[in-house]
Amino acid sequence: MKIINSSIPNINLDSTRLSPISLSEFSDRLILFCFPMIGNPNKKLPDNWDKIPGAMGCTSQACSYKKKFELLKHSKYNLFGISTQKVKEQMECKMRLQLPYDLLSDVDLRFQKHFDLPTFSIENKTYLKRLTIIVRQNKIKKNFHPILNPEGNINDVIHWIKHNDI
Repeated sequence: MKIINSSIPNINLDSTRLSPISLSEFSDRLILFCFPMIGNPNKKLPDNWDKIPGAMGCTSQACSYKKKFELLKHSKYNLFGISTQKVKEQMECKMRLQLPYDLLSDVDLRFQKHFDLPTFSIENKTYLKRLTIIVRQNKIKKNFHPILNPEGNINDVIHWIKHNDI
C-alpha cells in the first residue's frame, strides 16, 4: 500500500453529523482511523468475527481516541473514524460511546477504492482493515498498517505527531 504523499480526494462521505463531509476540507491537519466495525451489544457479530485477524478491538480503539481527543484538538488535528457501516449504525455507536468526533461511512467503498485500501469480506459484506492515516497540507505523511494493538494505536499517532509535525 503506497499512499504516502498522496492527496486526499474531494470525496463526500456520509457522517454522524448527518450531512456529508468532504475530507479535502479538513486536510491541512487530519487523522483518519479506518476500522472494520464497532459492534452493537444488542446485535450479533458476523459468524467467526473473532477469528478474523484485526477484526476485534474497534470499540477499544474508538474509545482510546476519545480519551486523547483534546490533545489532538489542541494540536489542531481533525479526527474522523471511517468504516463501511451505515450512518445509522455509526450514530448508535457515537451516542453509546459518547464519541466527541464524527464517524464517516464508506459504505460504497469510494474512499477505499481511491487508495486501494486493504479490506476483508465476511457474510457478503466488505470491511476496511484497520489502518490510520495522518495528513498534513493535503498530503498523506504517515500510515499505520497493520495495527496489532488497536487500543495503543493512538499512542503511536501522538508519538509520530510529536516527532514529525511541521
